[in-house]
Amino acid sequence: MLLLSLLACRSIEPAPEDIDGLSHYFWRHYDDDEEEALAQGIISAFEAIDPENLEEPMRGSISDLSKEELALVGKENEPDFERMAGIYFANIINCPIDTVEKGIYALNQDERHEGDYSDYERNYTSDLDSYEARNTNRLSWTTNYAVEQLTKRMEVEINGAIRYTPEIDEEITPHGSFFLSRGIMGDDSYFEGSDEHGMFQDYQLEVYFQLSDTQTVHYFTIWRDVLYTDSRDFSSEGLQILVLDGMIDWDEDAEAECQ
Repeated sequence: MLLLSLLACRSIEPAPEDIDGLSHYFWRHYDDDEEEALAQGIISAFEAIDPENLEEPMRGSISDLSKEELALVGKENEPDFERMAGIYFANIINCPIDTVEKGIYALNQDERHEGDYSDYERNYTSDLDSYEARNTNRLSWTTNYAVEQLTKRMEVEINGAIRYTPEIDEEITPHGSFFLSRGIMGDDSYFEGSDEHGMFQDYQLEVYFQLSDTQTVHYFTIWRDVLYTDSRDFSSEGLQILVLDGMIDWDEDAEAECQ
């Protein structure tokens, strides 16, 4: 009852009703101490995505993160932050949300998504047992991986995290429990043999909420600055399609675990 009273008394920033606005809203509120802003965002996301009528994945572009938004994760000093490009997609995973959640924080992503990585290692940086026991609603990890894209190899470090929100009540969380996952790239990563071409910014935020007991809505956003050649960067539609198609493949991998 105390929690509900506090939620009722606190002033909350209204959640946007459009995908672009929601992408920034979830980014800004990911580290909130309380749950109410994120919970309100889920209600708006359900309306914006309309998953009950979603017959194929939604996808499109979103506006760049601002310098103030980058400051929230200690990246305000990125010299070329305006070179990033942002995209999103929303999709239905035919799998219960608790199964999807376990797949997101699993260590063996290279085995779950076979062929996506040349090398892969993930290590937890907070207590897994406490998270799984719901003694804490957050879990973090560091991932070091290598990929070969367009015949070029690149090694990358990502600081990842997941944040879980339980069902509170019918008004605050009408769609049940939900979780968010965030990934932030560490230092610049260059393609092997190059000191100019590589990936310099990578910010990912994923929102997962329930459509039904057996279906999970996956709302994925990514802002990236990558330079493949002097004239080909992440503003390229072909590269954006490649990334989004890859994430849809990941959703299909998740579904396969529920068969």
